Amino acid sequence: MNWGVLLAATYARLLACLADDLGELPEPAAKRFDRELLNRICRVHSGQLVFAPRRSATPAPALKTLSFLAGLPTDFVDGLVRSAPPVVAALPKDPQRFAVLGNVLSAFLATRCLPGKRIAVRRLKVSTDPRWSPLDLVTWGLPQLNPVVTNRRDRIAAAAPTLQVAESIAGASRATVARIRRRQRLLTAPLA
Repeated sequence: MNWGVLLAATYARLLACLADDLGELPEPAAKRFDRELLNRICRVHSGQLVFAPRRSATPAPALKTLSFLAGLPTDFVDGLVRSAPPVVAALPKDPQRFAVLGNVLSAFLATRCLPGKRIAVRRLKVSTDPRWSPLDLVTWGLPQLNPVVTNRRDRIAAAAPTLQVAESIAGASRATVARIRRRQRLLTAPLA
């Protein structure tokens, strides 16, 4: 499965839903951290992941975001999270919880769609506080991901595991996605 294009499409759709639900968001400041990783993958419960707190004026994700997340199958989300494991660091005051510093949207998908499951993460050697929330990425990521999804809509629709997932992440109607998937099957079918 082509996880890179599926990950980009899912991230773009998630960010678009967050942008629709929350409206205009201020651009976050750049934040640096020591990026030295441990040489192994660690497994933690998705409930142990901590994001930066939201600004007080920013509401929580609403109907569009929650319905998008509810429509994603857990095995698909698990595959996305495995293909882009969150980068975390232990919190200085609570080493049993982890600040999410990289692949923030992957961690957000894990906390919302895989509650209580153990997920693979890449862990930093140093402890630090969280720096970003998923909402911070709306202003950064959405303008960069939208052209990728628009230019590769056919590839996204063909690579998705099911018609429902393809419709959800490709941003096209069910009929359009079905037509793309049927055409792709005809192109890749062996000649008899």
